[in-house]
Amino acid sequence: MADNFTFSSVVEKPKMETIVAQGHIEVSDPNNVTEIYANGPFNVMNSGPFVELTFTTVRPDISEIFARSQNPAIKATVAARILMPLSVAQNLARTLAQGLAVSGPAAGNA
Repeated sequence: MADNFTFSSVVEKPKMETIVAQGHIEVSDPNNVTEIYANGPFNVMNSGPFVELTFTTVRPDISEIFARSQNPAIKATVAARILMPLSVAQNLARTLAQGLAVSGPAAGNA
């Protein structure tokens, strides 16, 4: 099943050739890419024309679990690393800011 989005942005081709896409771009997921659960520290590194996002998952140390430790150490393991052009990262930041903006006090806070 394809998701449809309409927008105007800069898209990077694999050979670092920049093209400008305007209008409708059909998005598909033929390989059914799995979701990554990230609940730990993350890092954002700006490297010239690119931005690298690194996400981690916090969980008990697997070697201690298999050793049947009663109190295994908690560790963060890198779950995903995403490299994108700076323009795409800036667009992502704007979209996240707009999508996560809350008007008024957060629920549960009095």
